[in-house]
Amino acid sequence: MSDARQAGQGPAVVVLDGAGLTCGQVTAVARHRARVAIDAAGRGRAAAAARVAAAAASRRPVYGRTTGVGANRDQAAGGPDGAGNGLRLLRSHAGGGGPLIAAELSRVMLVVRANQLAARGSGVDAAVLDVLADVINGGLAVPAASYGASGPA
Repeated sequence: MSDARQAGQGPAVVVLDGAGLTCGQVTAVARHRARVAIDAAGRGRAAAAARVAAAAASRRPVYGRTTGVGANRDQAAGGPDGAGNGLRLLRSHAGGGGPLIAAELSRVMLVVRANQLAARGSGVDAAVLDVLADVINGGLAVPAASYGASGPA
């Protein structure tokens, strides 16, 4: 039984399905270290969205996937290193300033993001859900600055 269950703070495992995440469940994960599991239907929705995004990108430019973003939206991101576009995009948006947010807020961001990916629509590989779940379940927190692209404003 997890600390969250023993403290009466919610379920020992929060199932992320992309549809029914509650504030109480987020609190259980962020503050009381409840574990997360990815629902099969949520994983299926994420995988379906990734297939749709890949199919669309094979036929026409897709903002941020086959093109740059912002002022570079009209620049093709393909070529010999097209597969590295996602990593470059992540790195370009990883800046921020100010003090780091609390670890529990970082876990909030992770659990909410994982649930959003399970909802459908992002187009990222469904394997990202497993990585996020591993990070959350490992008790890790992502260092995020208070101001900027990574942290809450």
